[in-house]
Amino acid sequence: MSHPVQARPVIIWGRVIGLAAMQGAIALLWVIYNLYLPRLLEPLGFTKAFIAGLLVLESGLAVLMEPLMGSLSDRSQRWIGSRFPFIAIGVVLTAVLFFSLPQIAFGGLAQGWPWLAPVATIAWALAMTVFRSPVLSLLSRTALVPQLPQAASVLALVGALVGAVGLMANQWLLSLGAGVTFAAGSVVLLAAALVLRLVDPVTQNRPSLATPVLPGSLSLGKLGLIFGAGVGISLGFMILRSLLGPTPNQKSLLIVFTLVHVLTILPAGLLAVKWGNRFTMLLGIGVLSLGLILWNLTDFPLLRISLTAMLGLSFSLIINGTLPFALSLVPVGKEGLGTGLYFSGGALAASLFGTVTAQSGPLPAVIAPLIATLAFVGAGFCIASSQPDPVLHKK
Repeated sequence: MSHPVQARPVIIWGRVIGLAAMQGAIALLWVIYNLYLPRLLEPLGFTKAFIAGLLVLESGLAVLMEPLMGSLSDRSQRWIGSRFPFIAIGVVLTAVLFFSLPQIAFGGLAQGWPWLAPVATIAWALAMTVFRSPVLSLLSRTALVPQLPQAASVLALVGALVGAVGLMANQWLLSLGAGVTFAAGSVVLLAAALVLRLVDPVTQNRPSLATPVLPGSLSLGKLGLIFGAGVGISLGFMILRSLLGPTPNQKSLLIVFTLVHVLTILPAGLLAVKWGNRFTMLLGIGVLSLGLILWNLTDFPLLRISLTAMLGLSFSLIINGTLPFALSLVPVGKEGLGTGLYFSGGALAASLFGTVTAQSGPLPAVIAPLIATLAFVGAGFCIASSQPDPVLHKK
């Protein structure tokens, strides 16, 4: 008597939960780091300009490190059948360095050698790049290709919620003190890695809809499109965020954007599965660009709030598809490289944005929406020009 073959689940939610835990931990560490960095370095005599330059340097190093570490994790996957040993090394190193930052900055050693503190922060930022691309490339193993945006929406939601905590509860985090907050961040990261390991103990190839192509059949053009999309989306979002929240009067707009964005991330993931990822991302870019174009045509509060809500909704349509877009343009076995290139583009955008704002201050409100629109449109061009491999990614 034959037994019916059980269908493989479309989305492996256990793996999604593990990756969401890691995404939340990564976001939390960056929230804490950006919040406390001036308090760590300014008492040692480092100026705000120096700290801004330090962040630019860290982003510049990440431009090279993200794809490098992603590619090395691809080799780990081929050689030993798992990325986790590679990820574990990066997580442990990051947690140890993160816990040590306030100890170094406030300890007696940094009083004699103050440069030890910024060197430690650079080392921590580099340690973060060791595992971020490798761990998030595991998204490719959570779902079949058409369902990846729905799985990615859970990661995006967790990241947005942690970012909202940083926006709403920054004074509470500061009241805890650096030692407690950094120690808690380290524990959260280690716990998230443990959750990932527990829910995904066995390494398998990513679910595929057809016979996978040979590893190594890369297209330089597609890699360039991944990088370009990373630059455009990240730069556009940084400018958009600065447009919404540079002053206390406008902080309410940033809260509206965050609230709408959080509430619409999961529905946007479902729409991307129904409509297709590329179409959904391009629709989001089109609506968001329209909102930015209309931004300076009125300063009426209710209209600004409505436009802000539209921006939050449209950004949800975009953000869920970023990693699935990157993964759709690389063959099996190169997921780490594809993910790393997207984050590399984001790091370049952060470096450029940080350099410009450090030298000339915030972008003028008159031209900021135009520059953000151009950045998003550039990303849209990369997305529209892409063509996923018809063998790997057909529905």
